[in-house]
Order: sequence, then C-alpha cells, then structure tokens
Amino acid sequence: MPAIEDTKISSWADEVDETSEDLPPPSEVIDNGLKIVTVYRRNEDGKKRHLISNLHSVMFCNLVADKPSKYIPPYMRDGAKGRGDAMGHRGQRDDSCAIRLSNLSESTQEVDLEELVRPFGDYSKLFLAKDKNTGACKGFAYIHFKHKLSAANAIAFLDGHGYDHLILAAEWSKPQVQQH
Repeated sequence: MPAIEDTKISSWADEVDETSEDLPPPSEVIDNGLKIVTVYRRNEDGKKRHLISNLHSVMFCNLVADKPSKYIPPYMRDGAKGRGDAMGHRGQRDDSCAIRLSNLSESTQEVDLEELVRPFGDYSKLFLAKDKNTGACKGFAYIHFKHKLSAANAIAFLDGHGYDHLILAAEWSKPQVQQH
C-alpha cells in the first residue's frame, strides 16, 4: 500500500507576511447570480481573518452623494394638494349612493340590517352605529349601495316602513364634513 503523503495546505494568512500591516483588499466575484464577497480583517488578538459572504440575489444599488435624488414624494408631485394627499383620493369618497337609516331599535344587529337591505341590491359598505360600552345599536345606520337606483328604491320602500315595532326613517346620506 502506498504511503499517504502528509501535505499541509497553507491558508491565505500563512502566505501573507505576518509583519506586514497591510491586508489584502476586499474582493467580489459574481458567478451565476451568486455574489461572493471576501473581506479581510484582524481580530482582537491581532490575527488576520477573512470573512466570506455568499449573496444569492444580487442587486446593484449605486449611491452617489453628489447627485440629487430623482425620487419625488407623492405629496410633492404635480396635482397633489400637499401632505396627506398621497394618491389624490385620501379623504374623498363617493357618498352619492349612501343612505342613512334611522329610528332602528337597540336590539338591531348587523345581520338584521343585511336582511333588511339585501332585496334592494348589492351594497359595498354597511355601518351600524353601536354604543362602545354596551354594544347596543344607537338607532341609525349607513348603507353604501353599489348603484344609485338601488339606494333610491331602498329609500322609497324603507322610509315610513314599520320594523321591529318602530317606524323607520330613510334618507340620502349627507356628505361628510371635512375637518382641518
């Protein structure tokens, strides 16, 4: 059987002169989308060490301090009205298909309200005002229908309609007042 040669593989630190204060510069290699970064440093004992990092998704980002940024925040773009108007729609909603239903009993639940308005058409939002402490109905609700005709039919039928021993009042919802 042949003898196994005892060969010692030297490390990079053995090949660099120990008396030299200079460390090799950092290196970057990109191979098939894998970025390998090697950084050389000294540890607390003054021994030379190297750190190898493998980054799978390589993204290049050049930051130059001399050039101004081309990014403009949405509130500073043309047509914006200032802070808070990021997309131009904040605070604006279409209440033209919303109705206010009042004189509801305290025992009214959202399920009851859904059953009451479902025959008039599709709605996008239903809000039943409730007391924070008791959870009981405060006596009114807002329903946002998808179509104005559905909302008009609901008002025509529900205004003056008897429901849960009370006479309901239905009307078009008034636009929300903007507070500044």
